Formats: sequence, C-alpha cells, structure tokens
Amino acid sequence: MKALPYEETVGDLLLASRRCELVALEQLQAAVRLVGRIRALVHQLQLERGISTLHLSACGEAYAQRLRHAREAADAALGAFAEELAGWLQPGACAQAQSRLLARVALALQGLSALASLRAQVAERAILPMAAMHRYSDLIRGLLAAVVEAADAATDPDVSRALVALLNFMQGKELAGQERAIGAAGFGAGGFEAEQRQALVHRIDAQGRCFATFLVFVAEEDRAAWERLQRVPEWAAVERLRRRACTPSSPSSCGAMTALLGEWFDCTTALIDGMRAIEDRLERHLGRCCAARIAACRADLGRCASALRSAPPPSCATPCRMRSFSMPSPRFLPARSATRSSTCRSWRTR
Repeated sequence: MKALPYEETVGDLLLASRRCELVALEQLQAAVRLVGRIRALVHQLQLERGISTLHLSACGEAYAQRLRHAREAADAALGAFAEELAGWLQPGACAQAQSRLLARVALALQGLSALASLRAQVAERAILPMAAMHRYSDLIRGLLAAVVEAADAATDPDVSRALVALLNFMQGKELAGQERAIGAAGFGAGGFEAEQRQALVHRIDAQGRCFATFLVFVAEEDRAAWERLQRVPEWAAVERLRRRACTPSSPSSCGAMTALLGEWFDCTTALIDGMRAIEDRLERHLGRCCAARIAACRADLGRCASALRSAPPPSCATPCRMRSFSMPSPRFLPARSATRSSTCRSWRTR
C-alpha cells in the first residue's frame, strides 16, 4: 500500500509544536522578569505616596528628607524598569502574543509621565493629601494592569497558579499602601472625616478578599510566612489604630489623634515591608516554576527529536502506518488553566 504523502510530516509537525511551546515559555519567562521590575517600581511608588501624604499632612519640613530619599529610590526603580523594557524593544524580541502586555506597559508609561508635575505640587504643598494619594494610586493602577496582562499570557497551570497568587498579594499590598496614605492624611489632620473612614473600611475589606484568594493558590511555606507576619507586634498596633481611626472623634481629641501619626506610619510601613518580603518569595517561586517548565519542555523536545531520527522511514512495501514516534505525555502538552483565567478576570474587576 502506498504511503500517504503527509505521513513523514507528522513527526516534524509535533517537533514544531514543541518548539512553539518552548518559545512561548521563554516569552513568559521574559514577562515574569518584567513583572519583577514592575513590582519593585510599585513598591517604591507606594512608599513615595505614603511619605508625600505624610509631608502634606504634617506641619514643617520634618519629612522632607525622607521624601527626597523615597523619590531617589523610586527613580532608581524606574531606571531599572526602563532598562528591562529596552530589551523588549529590540527587533524580533517579542512575539505578537505579547502585544496586549506591551500596550498596557505603554499606557502605564504614559501615566508615569505625569509623575514630575505631581512631585512639584507635593513639594510646593499645592495639592491636598487625599488628592495626591489618588493620583499616585492611578499611576500604580496602570502598572498593576500590565501585571494582569502578563498573567493572561500564561498557559501552564503551575505558572498560572504562581502568577495568580502573586497578583492577588500585590493587589492586597497596594490596598494596604492606600490605607497607609489615607491614615496619614486623617491622623495628620487631627481626625477623620466620614468619607475617609469609609475609604479606610473599604480598603480593609478589599485587602481581606485579596489575601484570601492569595491563600487559595499559595504554597504551604509561603502561607506560613504570611501567618508569621500576622503575629508581629506592628500587626496588633495597626489593628488598634484602625479602630481609633474608624471611630468618630470630637474636635477636642485633635491633638491626641495627631500624636498618633508617626506610630501609624511606622507600623503600617513595617507591615508593608514585611509584605514585600513575601512578594520576593512568591516571585522566586514563580521564577522556579518557569525554569522547571522550560527545562521539561526542552527535554521533551530532545526526546521527540531523537525518536524521530531513529525511526525507520515508511515503506511502500509494508502496510501504511505512522512512523515509530511516541506521542508526548499529556503533562507536556500546552494547557490553559480555566481556574487561572477566571481568577485573573475577577481580580481585574475588583
């Protein structure tokens, strides 16, 4: 029986499929490195936002030096982010699959172009503390949207779970940063208006939802790190100060509220720094997942190529059959995680 004309191409097509999967994984690994740069920039902008609100809320120049240091750290993180992006702009560096991520990054950079004018307003005290908080938060929101697009590009279940855990933790940490800034504005003013108390309650509740989702996808050792952070003295201090902030106060307690400003900022900053350490753990785990998946894909590609080379060609004198080529294990096949997709969509709409 005469061999069908496409029999010899079956193995070649499977090899091409593996090569495409390997390229996609390498692009995902590059996106994960970009997420690391974004995460570092977000952390420094969160600190700058908090100290800017502190500077605007407090009298005198007591926090001016801390603000200068925060801006220098943010500029350094922005430079590292731009350096990472430079590699993405080289010809042929990115596939069309990364177009949505690059579009989000472009929008984030457009927002960051307003950072200089915002800093000038803060330096001149020409903006209210809550207004400054919202403008910094808009810049950070654009950067986090780029991280969501990176997660949407992930097709491997293990990598997807690691990304979803990191995304939800980053969002919870961002809400904690907003809470720090709102609290600085309220304590600095000697009391919280009803709108500020409502904003605090909203951030506290939203943090709980983000961290609950994070715990669904996280590894056991990272869950333990989160539980250890909840046992530090600053955690109990923040809970106490939250209750004080969310309780309506009389004008006579203005001085007592203002005296709590420094404690509030120091304790919330200590917790956010602890959250950053957990973020570091999550990012390292994500990097290990990507590296392991790429190594497995390369090994599978090598086995497929070896099997194809050693298989005899089809013969016209023998019955028609496919060349001796073992199909890859299902665990090596590209798979999109439905759980990851739905979680990323829900995270994006919060």
